[in-house]
Amino acid sequence: MNNPVQCPAVYMNIHRENRLREVSVTASKVMFYNKGDTLIYNADAFVLAEGSTLDALLEQMPGVELRSNGVIYCDGQRVDNLLLNGKDLFNGKKELMLQNLSAYTVKDIAVYDKSGRRDELMGIDTGDKTHVMDVRLKRQYSNGWILNAEAGYGTHDRYLGKLFGMWFSDNISVTLFGGANNLSDASTPGAKDGAWSSNRMGDGVSKRENGGLTYMVKGSDDVWELKGSIDALHNAENKDITSVQENFLSTGNTFDYLWRNTLNKTFNISTKHTAFTKLGSNANLTVMPSFTYRKNDNVGSSVSAAFNEQIAEISRSRVQQIYELAPDLVSIMLNRDMREWMSNDKDYKGDLSAKADLRMSNKSLVSLSLSGNYSHSESERQNRFEQNEGQSAIPSAKQSQYFKNYPDHTLNLSGMVSYTKYLQFHMIQLPVWYEVHHMAQTRTSELYLLDELAGNTSLEILPSMTQALTVMDVNNSYMSKERVLDHTVGIAPGHSVAFEVNKDYLFSIMCM
Repeated sequence: MNNPVQCPAVYMNIHRENRLREVSVTASKVMFYNKGDTLIYNADAFVLAEGSTLDALLEQMPGVELRSNGVIYCDGQRVDNLLLNGKDLFNGKKELMLQNLSAYTVKDIAVYDKSGRRDELMGIDTGDKTHVMDVRLKRQYSNGWILNAEAGYGTHDRYLGKLFGMWFSDNISVTLFGGANNLSDASTPGAKDGAWSSNRMGDGVSKRENGGLTYMVKGSDDVWELKGSIDALHNAENKDITSVQENFLSTGNTFDYLWRNTLNKTFNISTKHTAFTKLGSNANLTVMPSFTYRKNDNVGSSVSAAFNEQIAEISRSRVQQIYELAPDLVSIMLNRDMREWMSNDKDYKGDLSAKADLRMSNKSLVSLSLSGNYSHSESERQNRFEQNEGQSAIPSAKQSQYFKNYPDHTLNLSGMVSYTKYLQFHMIQLPVWYEVHHMAQTRTSELYLLDELAGNTSLEILPSMTQALTVMDVNNSYMSKERVLDHTVGIAPGHSVAFEVNKDYLFSIMCM
């Protein structure tokens, strides 16, 4: 039987409840941090205006410099490529991504050195790296559609519009974009703070339409990839200039009057593509075709005159026909200059290059490169001018010229084979290569003095070639043909020989 234990008396205090006043707790977010060799910016740590795009986010990130031409620097080092979820979905078009991707979709941005396909093939550091900025989206925005549209209409029938649409998944992406405006604006509206303004305004009135697409398709395990882009631009620029200038001279002031108008139309289209595939585990093949076409038409005229008195009522038509319509002005006219010009230019160029890398069993690489391009250009230009001095109606100088610059074309063909030995322990590269290059070029320039032809008064209508040949300026006309065949053998051009002292230090010698 257990013995009972007597406990002393215990007295309980009365419980009192103290209610605290409201307390605010503010948590701060880390803007950026390092993870190994990768610098990571937390997008949610930056406060942005509603509707901001990626460029506005980058401008707030410490150490990041975004220039007007789309070039990005991070901690003083230039960013070679801008990626989306680790992929180049815009085929190198940084501005397209910067000005259209909404900032609220971004989770973080990583900056690091990305290994190229040669590094992956060899399994060692061969120097094939690019400094990239990888924009990583939030999970809910990592697949699907992105649509961005802006439009505006103002007084005097001014308009501006922009459309951007993108569909993407893990292995496929397609982007369509386009824009139109008659505000002489060559940039994207609202890219900075939503303002419909630009620091890239040109002179005169310009109508601009542009559009294009980019695409990317890749196979599983990155065995193959196909990507490319198409861009088109049409621009019409109309300039009208009227100026009045007073010249202060000791012999008496003179007054210059000028009227000039020009109309310039440009049409450009370009396309480039890249096809990549792995040929087994020891070889890669890359093929890159591209094509560009450009057409430019320009027409203009100017009338200028100098007088020794200021004229209250003066116009372009009065100066043009001053001897017929304004004889009262002839007596005070010092000189008159009238000009007309018209030009047509077009050119196109096609490029095709292919490269194959083969990894050998002894840590060496054999590379074969083939490339070729063909370019063709045509140019025609007419100039007409007439000058009068003093009161004489007979021109002191008068000329009508026609320039014909075609056919102009160039063909380039090149092939190169190289062998590179990698000594991994000392990180030494010893490339040896052989290259053959063939170039064929034809250049033509012909000048015709049309003012020597009787009855030639129209700038738009050209005489027949039979007539034009009779007034060819032989001394200022030429045709040239050039053929080049080069064979080159080299060792380590522009490569580095690097010795790894330890994991923290690297000694490098440049071989030029």
